[in-house]
Amino acid sequence: MQFLFPSFLWGLLAISVPIIIHLFNFRRTKKVFFTNVAFLKAVETETSSFRRIKQWLILAARVLFLLFLALAFAQPFLPAKNAGPNRLSGLGVSSLYLDNSLSMQNTTENKRYLDLAVTKIDELLTLFSQSPNVQLVTNDFSGEDQAVTNTTKVKDRLTSIGLSPNPRTFENVYKRQRSLAQKHNASASNQFFWFSDFQKSTAGDLKQLKIDSLDKLFLVPVQGKTSQNVYVDSVWLASPFIREMQNNVLYVKVFNSGDNDVEKLPVKLFIDNAQASTASVDIAPNSSATATFNFTVKDKGFHKGKVSFDDQPITFDNDYYFVLDASPLIQVLHLHQQRSAADYIGKVFDNDSLFAYHSYSASNVDVGQFKNANLIVLEGVEQMRITYATFDNSNYRLAGDLLATEWPRVHSVRLELVVRSMENNIVEAKQPYMFAGAEVTPADGDRYLRQVFTSTIGIRSRATNIQ
Repeated sequence: MQFLFPSFLWGLLAISVPIIIHLFNFRRTKKVFFTNVAFLKAVETETSSFRRIKQWLILAARVLFLLFLALAFAQPFLPAKNAGPNRLSGLGVSSLYLDNSLSMQNTTENKRYLDLAVTKIDELLTLFSQSPNVQLVTNDFSGEDQAVTNTTKVKDRLTSIGLSPNPRTFENVYKRQRSLAQKHNASASNQFFWFSDFQKSTAGDLKQLKIDSLDKLFLVPVQGKTSQNVYVDSVWLASPFIREMQNNVLYVKVFNSGDNDVEKLPVKLFIDNAQASTASVDIAPNSSATATFNFTVKDKGFHKGKVSFDDQPITFDNDYYFVLDASPLIQVLHLHQQRSAADYIGKVFDNDSLFAYHSYSASNVDVGQFKNANLIVLEGVEQMRITYATFDNSNYRLAGDLLATEWPRVHSVRLELVVRSMENNIVEAKQPYMFAGAEVTPADGDRYLRQVFTSTIGIRSRATNIQ
């Protein structure tokens, strides 16, 4: 037998009080003189025998009253047969977790899930009316969670709990409850009660949760009838670039998780807190639909976007937030030996506000512009060859000729370009040229003008780090 509150057993010492009273009769006797002494002795013998039995009964009643009173406060109980030595080392904590995430604002029969959970907790607390080791944990993970108190204070706290924007996984909740319980009694057995709608998408999979063998976890689901809910699944752009002062297209995928059709649901698009476009969608049960929005932005840089609609009774996911980055100017540098008459490269980039297009002759360009260019277009390049040299072999070789073990020992890269004029019959006769260490002779009738460019780039970090 074990006792829930063994300290009350000290009250058994009070049993000594009636025993002392019984052993030492503090009542003072009075002498009374009678003429007939024989008659007095007969009465005295009969009264003394009856009084002794009466006093023993009174003593037993007093002792049993004090004994049962002390046991009532100590609350004896029989431990379970499978209780290990750690379970008998003290009183554990009855920790209650109330899920007050935004999904608990869902309603059933005009009552929020959160209110139903509070009612269930209140009913459970009646079973722990005498327990001083009750704890309440919410999604706020506030300092009040650390208090191990009685049921009265827990009930008072329940009246002030509202919805929390902080989602918590089941693993985090269990770790917090166990951590707080171990501070109270590290070796005792604890009881954890969870009141939640058990949203797998936000709180995690209960099957993956590992519970200590000393703890008992009780799940109390708070659920109602299946509700109609519409939410934004994803958004994406028709083009990877957002251009200022031009039409841009945004697609929004909206999903209906309910069992009923959703017809002509108005969906609004806001850019920088101003409504930019609107659309309506029809969504079949357990399926999705895509809304299309056309919008413009006035400036480059980041813009706040929001997709919003009105869907009852679940409203926490009716707004979907995102950020749009209006593309800055893309610097395009066009290099040519002889510019084509059609100027097809200029037509691609010069008439679009997204690009800052600059065209130069390859023989008359400021190389300082290379570092500011996002894209360099070489026109008229007939051949290009990239080779590599290693510390073990100074000959420049193609990438396919290098072994995998040789790549860390590459110390320089050589780039060779053959640039050809756009039109034929520029030179009087075919023009041989050197490329890749060999002389190349053009075919008959080939009177294009060619020029070979060669550049070797050293990898300094490799040159200093590898011996």
